[in-house]
Amino acid sequence: MQHLVSQDLSFELMTMTPRNAQAFLSQKQPLQAAMLQGSDATFVQICKLGEFYDIHSDVEPLKSSAEIGFCLVYEWINLELDYPELGRVAVVRIRGAAFEDKKSVKCFLKQVEQARKNDPVELA
Repeated sequence: MQHLVSQDLSFELMTMTPRNAQAFLSQKQPLQAAMLQGSDATFVQICKLGEFYDIHSDVEPLKSSAEIGFCLVYEWINLELDYPELGRVAVVRIRGAAFEDKKSVKCFLKQVEQARKNDPVELA
């Protein structure tokens, strides 16, 4: 991730109908394309960073990867999911966050640790 940050890549947003976005993503990101199947949205936004494409959330996008001061991967989740177009697929979902400064990273890590300590599944 730090390699992407150092390249100062531009985040590009593309607005498409779900059907067009699904066709566009089918070769580049087939799992993302499968997620759009049956979408009732009028439009979806696709975010491009270098050669990576993703369905964009409603969060205000950054202009470039250089705006990311620090990034952190804090969880890896191994899943097997069923997609009508792809069948059963093994997926690794990576959860992470980006921050402007080290102080924010430390604060976030404390919050994650506290949340894990209070997790009802872990407490059971």
